[in-house]
Amino acid sequence: MSFRKLQYFVPLVALAGFLAPWGCSATTDDGNSNPTPSTSSTTVGTGTGGSGGSEPGTGGEGGLNIGVGGGGQGGSNVDPDAACTSTSAEAELIPLDMIVLLDKSGSMSGSLWNGSVAALSNFFDAPEADGINVGLQYYPINSSCDYTIYNNLAVDIAALPLNAPVLKASLAGETPNGPNTPTWGALRGVLTKATAHQDANPDHKVIVVLATDGSPNGCTGNDTTTAIAQLATQARLYNGVQTYLIAMQGANVANLNQIAMAGGTTQAYDVTGNINLFAQKMAEIRANALACEFPIPDPPLGEMLDLYKVAVSFTGSNGVTTELPRVNNATLCGNGPGWYFDKPIDSTPPPTQIALCPNSCETARSNSSVQLKVLFGCAPRVD
Repeated sequence: MSFRKLQYFVPLVALAGFLAPWGCSATTDDGNSNPTPSTSSTTVGTGTGGSGGSEPGTGGEGGLNIGVGGGGQGGSNVDPDAACTSTSAEAELIPLDMIVLLDKSGSMSGSLWNGSVAALSNFFDAPEADGINVGLQYYPINSSCDYTIYNNLAVDIAALPLNAPVLKASLAGETPNGPNTPTWGALRGVLTKATAHQDANPDHKVIVVLATDGSPNGCTGNDTTTAIAQLATQARLYNGVQTYLIAMQGANVANLNQIAMAGGTTQAYDVTGNINLFAQKMAEIRANALACEFPIPDPPLGEMLDLYKVAVSFTGSNGVTTELPRVNNATLCGNGPGWYFDKPIDSTPPPTQIALCPNSCETARSNSSVQLKVLFGCAPRVD
């Protein structure tokens, strides 16, 4: 039995039934006089076309093992004397689906176009992007502002790395041309495609990445930042599709920041000073969109959950288990491992999710043998 839900701003995970009872006495009888603690966990698929995921076409080889339970075994440095409650759950990281909308107006000729093609090609080939579903569209098409033209993608959404050769061949076959930059029509068409794709795939997270070098023109009456930002707002509010912006030399960064804010992504990724940063920004978008967040289970009837005694342990491919430090919020993650609650512990209402810092999230998604355990009743290590 499982249930899933999609929220607008925050990528969630699908959560399946809480099977074991809560409480420190929850055990599994192994036939001996001393019962052994329950350490149930589950396998999560994050790759493409493998075995072990719960969704066709999105299961990776083995996937990420996520256990929510007590104690744990195998050399953990989590406090062995902590009285951890025991429960179990199944969870899966949601797949990421991305549509790249690339400006190919005449002003993109030369270094901007060559840098964009190189950056996107590197992104499509990167091992870290394996399992992401990617589609591609360009604008302008015949200098048109008709959004229905852009609704049919140049390359349909499909999983990397299998889709990488198709995406790269498409890039190689295009050349910048056209006097106009009909951003409103192109973005409306792609967002229409993206929101329909999100409706058809409610267990996925769908985003649009718009990369441009110029100010909008060619859509009479809709060539304003306000009109374009409204498209991003509508998609986000409708079913959570977010819009990311990459600003290249010639773009008005302040205006693109407004569109990014409307699309739920705070601000544009600025490469106006150096097109070679494009590849880095794509990697940052991937990391931000692939945030790892897990719901906190409800406490048992009649008991209170002590959020100050929630710990997270991490077992690597070498079998060694260590505790991930808790940080107070995402801004304190830095480049190291860690986790945090979605809001301060003493908030009203209180936190509802556990999130991994980018370093730990990237490791969890890229390593099929990683095991993550959430321990309740244990005082965590706090950085």
